[in-house]
Amino acid sequence: MLCIYSFNFAFLLPASTLYAGWLDGKAEGWAWYEDKQQEETAPEESTSQVKQPTASETLFEIKKDLEEKLALAVLNPTEENISEYMEHQKKWIDQSAKFGMVWSHILMNNPSLDRTVAHPVSQYGIQIKKKLEAEETKELISSLAAKNGLIFFYEGKDKFSQAFAKVVDNFCRIYKWEVFPISVDGAILDLFPESEKDNGISTKMSASIYPALYVVEPESRKATPIAFGFVTIDQIEKNIRTQFKEKNQKN
Repeated sequence: MLCIYSFNFAFLLPASTLYAGWLDGKAEGWAWYEDKQQEETAPEESTSQVKQPTASETLFEIKKDLEEKLALAVLNPTEENISEYMEHQKKWIDQSAKFGMVWSHILMNNPSLDRTVAHPVSQYGIQIKKKLEAEETKELISSLAAKNGLIFFYEGKDKFSQAFAKVVDNFCRIYKWEVFPISVDGAILDLFPESEKDNGISTKMSASIYPALYVVEPESRKATPIAFGFVTIDQIEKNIRTQFKEKNQKN
């Protein structure tokens, strides 16, 4: 009886309800299958479209074509081959000149994009820039010398250490920089009679190449290398600028 009642009850439902139920079933079955078919065929339509070459690809093909025309003109120097190459070459020389004109126009109206403003390329401009950098470097070194010390590791029996000792002495005199000379081989240089023999400090500072020069901050005891081997005063100044310029600007 229960089954018959249920069967009859289905016929008593409104037609709209049955239609909605059919749609629900369709959505669960055929409707989704049809959508899936459409989604799967969509990529096939897109693949039929012709892919446009990028600007870099176009430029590469132009260069390749021009090189081919040049090669043909060299291998077979007929008037026709050479003229064709010359015509194409002129076209792209003119294009390059146009690019250069627009570039110059942009730089004139946007000087912040022009690197030569801060880094001049003329001989006189280069000299002025070097002079300004030298003055800036001297100020930087003087400020460091007032707050930090130098440690000079050397080997008294080594010729390079003996020669570099003179450079260190002159450098310290110029900038009034206090230096603490340390002999790692026990031989004391005449130029630095107050030198101390290495008691392990070179190992603590990981110094293994001599002669060597370090800037040492008394408070933090941080050591910064500024020279290894024999170098000139100019090179020491450049090394200090490299090691401390950015840090000094932040402070």
